[in-house]
Amino acid sequence: MMNVLTIAIYILSDYARVYAQSDFGSTPDHHGAILRKDIETISSVRPHDEEGPVDELQIWIYILGIDSIRDDQQDFSMTLLISVAWNDWRLEHNHTRDLILIGTDVTKIWLPNVIFLDATVATISDVMNDNRFVRISPTGDVEYTCRIKLTHFCPMNYVLFPFDVQLCSVRLGTFGYFDNEVRLTWAALEDPIMMMKEVLFVTHYTEPQIKDHVALSIPFSETGFAFIFFWIENISSLCFTMELQRERNYYVWGYMAPAAFLVILSWLSFWIDVTAVPARVSLGITTVLTFYTQSTSANHLTPKLGYATFMDSWMAMCHTFILLALVEYGIVHYFDVKGRKCRDEALRKFKILRNDKSNRERKDNFNKDGKNVPVHFQNIYSVDEFIKTLERSELPNSPEEIALRDAEQHASKKIHLAYKIDLACRIVFPTCFVVAGCIFFLFTLLNTAV
Repeated sequence: MMNVLTIAIYILSDYARVYAQSDFGSTPDHHGAILRKDIETISSVRPHDEEGPVDELQIWIYILGIDSIRDDQQDFSMTLLISVAWNDWRLEHNHTRDLILIGTDVTKIWLPNVIFLDATVATISDVMNDNRFVRISPTGDVEYTCRIKLTHFCPMNYVLFPFDVQLCSVRLGTFGYFDNEVRLTWAALEDPIMMMKEVLFVTHYTEPQIKDHVALSIPFSETGFAFIFFWIENISSLCFTMELQRERNYYVWGYMAPAAFLVILSWLSFWIDVTAVPARVSLGITTVLTFYTQSTSANHLTPKLGYATFMDSWMAMCHTFILLALVEYGIVHYFDVKGRKCRDEALRKFKILRNDKSNRERKDNFNKDGKNVPVHFQNIYSVDEFIKTLERSELPNSPEEIALRDAEQHASKKIHLAYKIDLACRIVFPTCFVVAGCIFFLFTLLNTAV
């Protein structure tokens, strides 16, 4: 019985040894073998630390989505997979399958501290568990992959807003290593930076484009870590540029077109009679106040800037045309009121003079033959009626009559001038607005093409 038990234990131990050396059972045993190799040295020291060759890291990025683009903060948020590959001779093993480390085991080997130099927030996704893993090949080739969500600063130029195209540079670098220790390179792929289809999750931008990707060696002082000012060495860096173009229809139909419609609405006052003061004043003030609300809403689309954007210039031009339409009514109303006052004043003065003269002549005629001359000036209420009555009268022309005609003509010129200004503005205002709009958009197209 004892011999049978001894033989069984021997067979099981031999089977376990074979199983451990097989591909199927290599992972648990090999984990222990790898992590028992001077664990502190492997996790804290780079592979070629002591005057060895430069450790070369190959970077590959896959952009999963751009979650938001904030113009007021000049940044954007995106989720991406980043894969870093290098060779660590200390992790070589004699098994055919790659070793995969997940969870806490990832931190037990040396990991390069690759950072995004201009990121304001960067976190590793931790849905269920940390979204990162390490794959180790038998030759010691290590591939470290993780899923990162980051908010990246992007300095934007808003001169042509909303027809601007923003170029956002994303820089990667090594924190704690110089370029003579660790060097970053793009992976030897046709496209080391890839994006998922329909990567954009915001509606006011079009799909982004990757313009170029380069490898750089930059001074440590340009990384943003100003407190280490005495380090003058360079660090290895990678950079790729992403082109962000706005969805122009959103801004054209949401802000610029309504502003133009308000300008056209203000022109309706040119077809309203000059004497309709309440109608024209109400129309002018309503368009001004409505446009002010629209302009205030448009100002919140961009951060507070020290220069004018295309949207600001467009709004200022539209505001100017609306104010000029209101000022135009003030001018024509002045001429109309002034002319009518002159006519009324002339009518009042010369009615008095003419009635006095007719009364004297009526008295003289009555004394001569006892008949009265039928001249009726008492019931005259306007200059036109007065002139018609004057033409029908039998009284001879006098200096008063000539002065009356001159006063009527001078007053009529002022009134007609007000109507002529309205007629001219019906053509001048639309023409000037169309010409100014064409100049604005031609300037934008030329600058966008450049």
